[in-house]
Amino acid sequence: MCELGFTEYEVNKIEIHAAVENTRSNKVAERAGFHLDGLIRANERLEDGYHDGYIWTLLKSDWENN
Repeated sequence: MCELGFTEYEVNKIEIHAAVENTRSNKVAERAGFHLDGLIRANERLEDGYHDGYIWTLLKSDWENN
């Protein structure tokens, strides 16, 4: 997906948004080389209330250097 985004669509940044409690998605982002940019408080409303989320990013320059 990153290769397609950076080469075919010429994007500069790819973002992943994952709930703080979603440890599997957060580990996938980390293993893929994404950078944890921060926490978005009360980002998503679910049945049991609002949940915080992490935002992960990968810049094209980061991807090229890996």
